[in-house]
Amino acid sequence: MRKQTLKAAKAKCWKVFTEYIRRRDGGVCISCGKKDDWKNLDCGHYIPKTAGLSIYFLETNNHAQCTGCNRFRHGNLPAYALALRQKYGEGILEELDAKRRQIKKYTVAEYQELTKHYSELLKTL
Repeated sequence: MRKQTLKAAKAKCWKVFTEYIRRRDGGVCISCGKKDDWKNLDCGHYIPKTAGLSIYFLETNNHAQCTGCNRFRHGNLPAYALALRQKYGEGILEELDAKRRQIKKYTVAEYQELTKHYSELLKTL
């Protein structure tokens, strides 16, 4: 059996994680409240994935978003920020900003553990 590459482990983890986030949020866009089947929604980030791995798999930074908000309104960030404050409290934006400044690198084993964790969580939804 071939050893899983870092890229493949990350991709598999991302697939399971995004399904978990979209199902967790019950098919409701965090930004505009539009309801849809979880399969039609994106896993949107308040702070973009390109900011680093420290926020990549952070549940408080990832939420279900309709394609209109996520792709065409570039995350609809003003509405996203309001929803985050309502859901997590006033300090959430500062907390996410602090997290983005941390450096995180995952190993294949860590990605595999995250994949297992979110696969188990999916079973509970």
